[in-house]
Amino acid sequence: MSQAVGTKPLPPLQAVDGVWLTGTYGHTANQPWRTYGRFADMVKPAPSDLWVLLDEDEHSINDAQFAVSMRIPTHWVDVPGTYHNFACGIAFADGHSEIHKWTDPRTAVGAKIQQNGSRGQAGNKDILWLQKRTSSNVVTGEPN
Repeated sequence: MSQAVGTKPLPPLQAVDGVWLTGTYGHTANQPWRTYGRFADMVKPAPSDLWVLLDEDEHSINDAQFAVSMRIPTHWVDVPGTYHNFACGIAFADGHSEIHKWTDPRTAVGAKIQQNGSRGQAGNKDILWLQKRTSSNVVTGEPN
C-alpha cells in the first residue's frame, strides 16, 4: 500500500506521515508532500490518478507500505513488481485498477538492489510516472 495514503493508528484521526516521501526517513504529513487520510484530501492528484495498492517486487518487500521518494534525481526506495510481462497491477483511490507496463529496463532490479543496495536511477521514467501518481507538493501542486 502507498505510504502516502491512510491514517495513523491512534486517535485523533490524522493522515499518515509518508516518512520516505523526502527520500530519507523523516517526512511528516503534508510537509512538503501531500498525504491522504480522507477521500476529501485527494485533490492533487485526483482519486483517479492516486495509486493506493500495487505489486511490489519480492526482493523489495520489507514492510506493509510501498515507499516512493519524490526527490530528483530519481531513485527507488521500494521497487515495483515486473511479474506481468514487465508490468505491474495498480489499484487507484477511485476504485479502478490497471496493469501498467514499465518502460525503463532499470526498473527490473529487485534482486540486484537486495545484493548491492544501489537504488539511484536518475531520469528513470518509471519512477517519474509513479511520483506523479503518489503525491504532490503542498505549495506548488507539482509532483517534484
